[in-house]
Amino acid sequence: MRKIAFHGVVTPRHDALHVRTTLKGIDWARDGTDPIVGDIDITFASGMVVAVFSSESTADILEIRAIVKRHTQGLLDLYSFYHGFAMTLEFEYAYELDGERRNWHFNSRLPDESALPDGMTFEHVVQARNRSVALQNALANRRFAITYAWDTGLFCWRAIESIRHHFADPTTPEAKAPAWIAMRTALRLTTAWLEPVSNASLEQRHGAYNTYFSQAQRADLVNRVRIVIVRFIVFINAGAEGPIDATAFPEL
Repeated sequence: MRKIAFHGVVTPRHDALHVRTTLKGIDWARDGTDPIVGDIDITFASGMVVAVFSSESTADILEIRAIVKRHTQGLLDLYSFYHGFAMTLEFEYAYELDGERRNWHFNSRLPDESALPDGMTFEHVVQARNRSVALQNALANRRFAITYAWDTGLFCWRAIESIRHHFADPTTPEAKAPAWIAMRTALRLTTAWLEPVSNASLEQRHGAYNTYFSQAQRADLVNRVRIVIVRFIVFINAGAEGPIDATAFPEL
């Protein structure tokens, strides 16, 4: 039996938060491989949380963290609902209680994110952000896509849809098709290139709960969002007129 202890923090801190329980028989189906099955012993104490996952699963630590965080956050959501407020948690590190006794420190970065274009400074990003509410929303949804592993598809698509709103005709904002065409033309994107994000979000947009994303799939989805955001920043800073440069940004 493999046992891994995840340690994290709860924000905002709530001194009255003292809960201990065990969630038994957690079962998360994974595409093309064995499901992750196990028990989670959860302890909340004010601003701290410890969740011990017991399982025979040999899944990657990031996939295990995703399922442990989902169910631990779910218990916190229940407590928050009962008391009439909202709290979030984040696991900062984990270690094995037996076996090889490995340990891990977590950050919020996904691998293989594409590099920014040459010459794009942080100031360029700030300038574009200040000029566009659509960009502000897209950046927030990208953060949610990384933070909530089980909802990556949903928030990646919302990030792209946020940018699509920039291209909507204010006199007919409900007309989505012309806005999609205008966005793809301006940012030099094809429907086929955006399709993996749309497909990954479809079930979640309609309320599906147990959607599984591998780490490789999550990295691909978030990377596509990053590319769309980068191209939108270039478009905004160039005056938001006409397609971006085809040499620097070939059609995808």
